[in-house]
Amino acid sequence: MEQEESKEDSDAESVELDPQEFVFLTDLSGSMYWGDKAISMAKEALKIFIHSLPEGSKFNLCTFGSHHSFLFPGPVDYTEETMLKAIEDVEQYDEGERCMGGTEIYEPLSVILNLKRETEMKRQIYLLTDGAVWNTEGTIQLAEKYALATNSRIHTFGVGSGASTELVKGIAQ
Repeated sequence: MEQEESKEDSDAESVELDPQEFVFLTDLSGSMYWGDKAISMAKEALKIFIHSLPEGSKFNLCTFGSHHSFLFPGPVDYTEETMLKAIEDVEQYDEGERCMGGTEIYEPLSVILNLKRETEMKRQIYLLTDGAVWNTEGTIQLAEKYALATNSRIHTFGVGSGASTELVKGIAQ
């Protein structure tokens, strides 16, 4: 005998999230490819994040090392097509030719925080890094100065065994 549970009988609650803009800022510097290959951990986390975005949201991916680049020219609507394109791009992150040299977080974070807004959506920035940066204090100060002023929230994820707790905690605060 099969029994179906109605929504009224369920203890689980459905949570609706307001559409938001998500930017995934991922470290592809050389240190992410050494030792425990932090890039593999970042890649798996990104795929989960991308698959879990709320309907109606916008998103973009930005990778950085000595320079930075965006997957899309600007935030795009989260659709099946754009989600698959992003996942396809992330799948290539652990290939050595994607390695982008040094760890320059300041410039791409500054660009993201200063991007012109198309909507009033809150911007959620997810930074995945091992934190081996040249300008830790300047990057933390940038995050402090602009995050609140631009209606942006920065979520930091230290990946790998050598992740810089100073940078990750400093930006998160």
